[in-house]
Amino acid sequence: MKENKYDDEVFFNKYKEMSRSVYGLKGAGEHPVFTAYGSQDWYYDDQGNILHFPVDNYYYEGKREAVFLGEKVIKYHRTLTTYLETLLENGFSIRHVVEPPPPEDMMDLPGMRDEMRRPMMLLVCAEKRGDWLR
Repeated sequence: MKENKYDDEVFFNKYKEMSRSVYGLKGAGEHPVFTAYGSQDWYYDDQGNILHFPVDNYYYEGKREAVFLGEKVIKYHRTLTTYLETLLENGFSIRHVVEPPPPEDMMDLPGMRDEMRRPMMLLVCAEKRGDWLR
């Protein structure tokens, strides 16, 4: 996990050394299924109907190029195992893991029902284990 400064193990090491009264860590990011292939777009048939969402190269972690709001952006794909194990290996207990679906009141928006076909977001809540506290 050394390709970018935002998910480097150094971050977790620094975090666990911080003195604080609350030892929690909450994180949100794009789900690894969503970032695996890179394009983050559906596969369509010849008539423009959605066929499926591509998941490929899941276990090849690293840099991906995607288009977000019409702009080319660089993202970094990690497996779910990498995210969770990095927390556990650095003295955290996993408290909650959530893959939130779109809210029910948004289902009438164009394209929103299709978002039930793939996980887009991943939320993780962790806290420092007692044996790691100073």
